[in-house]
Parts: sequence; structure tokens; C-alpha cells
Amino acid sequence: MRNPIFNKPIFKIIIITAFLALIVAFTIFIRHMVNQNQPESADSIEVIEDIAAIEKETLSDTLNLISTSEISYDTYFVSLYDKFVFDSEYIKVLMNWNTFVFSEDYPNLSDEFVFDEINSVILNFDYTERVFWGIDPLIIRITEGSDSSFDSFVKDHIVKEVSDHPEITFRILLPAHSIAYYSSLEKEDLSLLEGAYASFADALSPYENVEWDFPGNSSWIYENPGLYEGDFETIKQPDSDAIIGHILADDFKCNNDEISEKASSLMYTIDNYNYTPHNLSDLDIVIFGDSIFAYRQNDTAIHYILKNFTGADVICKAQSGAGACPYSDGNYSKNYFGGQLDDIAGLKKEVDEVHKDTDSLVFIIEFGINDYFRGIPVSSSDDPNSVSAFCGAVRTAVNNIRDIYPDSKILILSPGYINVMDKGTAKVTPDSSILDDYGNACTALSEELDLGLLCLTDLPGITPENFDSYLNDGVHFNEDGCIIVTKYLIEKLSEFE
Repeated sequence: MRNPIFNKPIFKIIIITAFLALIVAFTIFIRHMVNQNQPESADSIEVIEDIAAIEKETLSDTLNLISTSEISYDTYFVSLYDKFVFDSEYIKVLMNWNTFVFSEDYPNLSDEFVFDEINSVILNFDYTERVFWGIDPLIIRITEGSDSSFDSFVKDHIVKEVSDHPEITFRILLPAHSIAYYSSLEKEDLSLLEGAYASFADALSPYENVEWDFPGNSSWIYENPGLYEGDFETIKQPDSDAIIGHILADDFKCNNDEISEKASSLMYTIDNYNYTPHNLSDLDIVIFGDSIFAYRQNDTAIHYILKNFTGADVICKAQSGAGACPYSDGNYSKNYFGGQLDDIAGLKKEVDEVHKDTDSLVFIIEFGINDYFRGIPVSSSDDPNSVSAFCGAVRTAVNNIRDIYPDSKILILSPGYINVMDKGTAKVTPDSSILDDYGNACTALSEELDLGLLCLTDLPGITPENFDSYLNDGVHFNEDGCIIVTKYLIEKLSEFE
């Protein structure tokens, strides 16, 4: 007499799971043996082709098991990325739906045959409600080789399924690659990115059963570099757990129009940043400055990008309205460089909490624009250390820093371009200075006091002709400007390692 337990659905699930595990283990074992023992020859090519056949047979077996299973899945997750990006068990737990995942177990999901075979089964179940498709349009475009072939692929393999199944919600997950990944691509391939994303979004725009997830603009890249796995210099793929968490929280959800806009933002970031990673985790950085640093307080602010993208510890003491010199208009006093240093005990405690003996301590000084706006003299002929003049205030503060931290290094930033006050050429009073005079003073102080120097008017990409396109209001950098400033700031700081 047969044991009735064999007829229970749970037992069938166990059998199916065990069977799949054995197949996957067998496939991995064969691949390992090929990598270890096979020479680069015709024989090795035949073995690799055999493995591909086994994987296709495994997929077919899996699909047959799903078709005949008593379990009714309402959600499917099909990843066309690298097989290790998404962890199937984690997806199942987080989604809280009856979910089957085609991801890490099937390394050839970008193959048209595999993609079509999966869709032919899962999209024709009466109980399928939603499908998550992880798709990288750029990889498809590179693989297809031409715009026309790419358009045909999208039409024949993606749009067709969406239009044939209006009852199913298709959630398309676009990549969240790191800047390191994009920097590793060939220029001719990278140039295809914006067009591929735009064409892909346009093709699916008529369909109301399509939803999008796309984090891949500059904000994502600079806010989340720590979510990428691997060594800092080689990171390419995002941490799967973090990505899935964001997707399920709808953090990346967007509409068709936003796809092209975000792709353009991403392209701008890649083109202009051209980033070479610098691991500055052995630097502890303290910033004294004005609203050039303090104006933006989100993930695209200069000090945020600096901290997130280098691993350095960053303390930003910059304050809007601050100048190198004390200033009062009779009603209130403005912040100033010396004022930011006044609480020596408090500052030292804050710095010492992050500063390690094995790290280098770097102070960044960035002032001049507000001193110019107020007509503060550049220098004093009576007292070179007078805090009532720009140069004297900087000298005094630098000496105070070195008294507390004699082994520290100091970097001074000269003012950038502005599009007010006749582009910095107007004078507050007949005897006051123009903005360039404060920049020249920074250069002279860097030589006199042995400071590092970064001139914000000498940054490649920002010129006297185009600088206003990098400003938000004629004075403060917009997101694109912050990206360029931070790039060259990081390069300059790398000299202090």
C-alpha cells in the first residue's frame, strides 16, 4: 500500500527542489572540470557546447516541472543580467508573493532561445499576474549589432509579449551599474546607451501594463557607491539585496518620459566625470568654507560625493554666508573662517572621533566669494596677519590649525566663476577688489604657506564661455558643476595619500 504522504503537494515540492539542486550542482561540477582540465582547443569548444545543451535541457525540465506542478505561481522574476546579481531566495522572501525566480541558476538568460522559452510557459498560465523582467537595453543593443536589429529584438521578444498579455503587469528593471562598470565599456559601445534606452522606452510607451524601475542616473551613482560588491577599483555590479529592497519599496519607479531624462543624466555623468576610482579611506578630511559647499545638502553635494565615492571620513564645517573675515552689517554677524575655528575644543573632539593615527588629516579651505561681495580688503599693508583682510584671516587660521595638528595637510580652493556683479569684475566700493584678486591671493598664499592649491577657474570642462551652465543661480554649482568640481578635488586629494 502506498504511503499517502507521497501524494501531498509538499512532498512534490521537496522532490522538485532536490532534483533542481542536483542538476545545478552537476552543471557547476562539469563547468569546473572544464575550466580546470580542458585546453583551448576544438575539444574544449565541444565540451562547452555540451554544457550549453545541458543548461537548455535543465531549463526545459524546470519549465515542465512548473507546468505540471500543483503550485500556482502568480509572480515570476526573470533576470537577464549576470546570474549572480539577484539571489533567488532573497527575492522570494522579500516579495511576499508566490514567486518563481529565473536568475542565478540560469547563466544564459540573455539568449533569445532561453528568454522565449521561459515566456512561452509562464505568460500562458491563467494565474500569472505579474512578471519582473531584469533587462539591460545597452547589452541587448551591443549584442544585436545595429539599431534595426535591436528594434526588431525589442518588437519580437518584448513588445509582442506585453501586447499579447494585457492582463499581466510587466515590471521592467533597468540596470543600477556603477561608474566603474560604465568606465570599463568601449567608447563606441557606451555611445549607444542613450539611444538604446530611448528606443526601448518609446517602443513600450503605448502599453499601460508596463511599469519601470530605473535608478541609473547620477544621483544613484554618487549616493550609493557602497552598495557595489568587490574591490573598490573593480566594482561593477550592485549588491543584489540592496537593489531588490529599493525595487520593492518603489524607490526606482518611474514613467516612460523619465527613462530618457535619466539616461541623459547618466550619459552626462559618464562623459564628464570619466571617473578613475581613488580609494581615499586613509584620509580624514575637514572642510572650512562657504555655501559653495553648504548650499547643497543632498547626495549630489560636493562633500557628499567626496565622502561616498572615496571612502574618506569627511567633516563639513562650511556655512552659508561665511567669509574668511569677520563681518557685521549692524544687525547680525556673518559666519567667518575664524568663527568656524573658535570652538577649538569642540572641533578637536569632533575630528579626533574620526581621525586615526594611521590616517592623514587634511583640511580644505574655501573662501573668497563672500569677502568679495562685502568689499573686504584682500590684504593689509599695516598687519599681514590682520583678520580684517582676506590674506591675514587665512594666515591666522592656517597657523591655528597647524598649532593643533602640526602634521596635517592643508588644501586651499580659489573662487570659481560667477555670473553676478558683472561676472566678478564689479567693485563694491571704488577702493575694493574684484573677484580675481582673491583668486590670485589664494595662489600666493599656497606658495607662501606651503598649501595645496585647486583653482576652481582652472577645471577642465568649465570655461569662461560655458561656466553659467554649471551654476544654479549664478554663484552656486548645480549638480553637473558639483560632479566636475568633486572629480578634480578627489584627484588633488589623492596627492595627499
